[in-house]
Order: sequence, then C-alpha cells, then structure tokens
Amino acid sequence: MIFYLIYVSSAVQLLLDEELLLLLRQSQTKNLNLGITGMLLYKGGNFMQMLEGEEQTVRELYATIRKDPRHHNVLTIITGSLKARNFKDWSMGFQNMDKIADLPNYKYYHCCPVNFHMSFN
Repeated sequence: MIFYLIYVSSAVQLLLDEELLLLLRQSQTKNLNLGITGMLLYKGGNFMQMLEGEEQTVRELYATIRKDPRHHNVLTIITGSLKARNFKDWSMGFQNMDKIADLPNYKYYHCCPVNFHMSFN
C-alpha cells in the first residue's frame, strides 16, 4: 500500500514564474531522493499538493513543508492508502493553473467532466 496526503496552503505573497520553477526543481530533487511522488497545483497564490510514498517519509516531508515560510494556512485535506501510485513517474508534477488558459484545448477540458478515479481502500 502507498500512503498519500493532500493539503492546501496559501503563499505569503504571489510567486513569480521563476520562483515557482525554483520551488519545482527543489521539490523534484528532494522527492526523488526520498522516494516521494506527487503533484503540485498553484493558482492565484494558493497551493494544492498530493504526496505519495512510504507513510513515515511522507509525514516527515509534510512536517517540513508546514514550516516553510513561503506559505501559511496549511490545511490537511485527506490522508489514506492507495493500491498504487497515481504519479509513479513524477517526483513532482506541477501545473500553474493561472497559466492553464494558455494550453491548447483548455476550453474542452474546462467545459467537460473529468473521469478521474483513485483506488482508495
């Protein structure tokens, strides 16, 4: 079983693209070394992140994340176990949702329901 944790938080100030890229690169390197996978979303100064991995490792990383001075109002949304990783090939996937309107076919995805399934126990 793979442990997962999803949380949200708010940036202390809006981050520039360069700051987001640096955060992503740091996260990818650290997560790769820890065996953590996941996805980070950013929109209008707010974060949502899903972390997956060994429970103790995820909880220790999350404790570190909670202390990061670049954000506040850190709130755990849900934790649990998965049969398999959702982001097995991503040490940290990322999407700046403020830029998503620039993606091709965004209107198609925005207007239509998403069929996303997570295997919870």
